[in-house]
Amino acid sequence: MATVRNCCFDAGSGALPSLLLLADLLWPSLLLPLAGTRIYSKEDRDQMPPELAVPLSMERPPVTDAKLRADAADALFLIASEEAGRRALWAVHGARILQVGYEDEEDPTVMEAMERLGSLMVQNSLTPDS
Repeated sequence: MATVRNCCFDAGSGALPSLLLLADLLWPSLLLPLAGTRIYSKEDRDQMPPELAVPLSMERPPVTDAKLRADAADALFLIASEEAGRRALWAVHGARILQVGYEDEEDPTVMEAMERLGSLMVQNSLTPDS
């Protein structure tokens, strides 16, 4: 996960479009570790691409490595620091995944990383419709 996070450091230097071309791999790699273990509602899953909706339709074992979860949140923060990244995150219903995952998160470091990401999303007041 640290390698993926490090690749995201280049998001601000014009590499974001290349990263987003790998969305089929990128979003599951970054969002699923933060998603918790709950089964997501059909309404939520219907707004997600299959690579997220399918795993979130069943119980999953928890990702027990807190560093991996924090790295995933940090990588998402780097992607979301660019408008195109925020739009892409909204498009896959990433905000909902982060919201549900945060409700179950217990590690303070991971929670802090998720809060930074949430703050960035709110601060830039990007909604799915804008």
